[in-house]
Amino acid sequence: LHSPHEVLFDSGSSISSISQHLVDSLSLATSKGPPIKVLFDNHQCLYQSNTTAVCTLKLGPNTITHTFYVFPHQLFPLILGCDWFIQSRARLDFDTRHRTLPQARPIPRSQANATAK
Repeated sequence: LHSPHEVLFDSGSSISSISQHLVDSLSLATSKGPPIKVLFDNHQCLYQSNTTAVCTLKLGPNTITHTFYVFPHQLFPLILGCDWFIQSRARLDFDTRHRTLPQARPIPRSQANATAK
C-alpha cells in the first residue's frame, strides 16, 4: 500500500508520532513501548501513550523505516521529530524552506508529502 499523507516536520519535538487513524488505515502492527507523555509548556498532559508502530516512509528517492509513538487524536497523520531527523540525518534549511536527506537533492515544501506503507 502506497499513499501520500500529510507530514509535519517538527524540529521542536523530541519524538515522532503517528495518528491512530493512520495506523488503522494502513493496518500497521503495534506494540508496547516505554510510556511517554506529550506536555504543554505549562506541563499539562496533552497526550500519553505506550503504543508504538513501525512505518516505512518514502520521501522522494529516500526510504526510511522508523518507530513512531501512536496517539489517538493528533492533528497531523505523521509528525517527524528530532529522533527521526537524527536517524535519517535529514536537515532543515529555514532560509530556503527545504528539507534535505543525505545524498539527495532538497525536497521542496510542495513535494514533501510522504508515502507511507
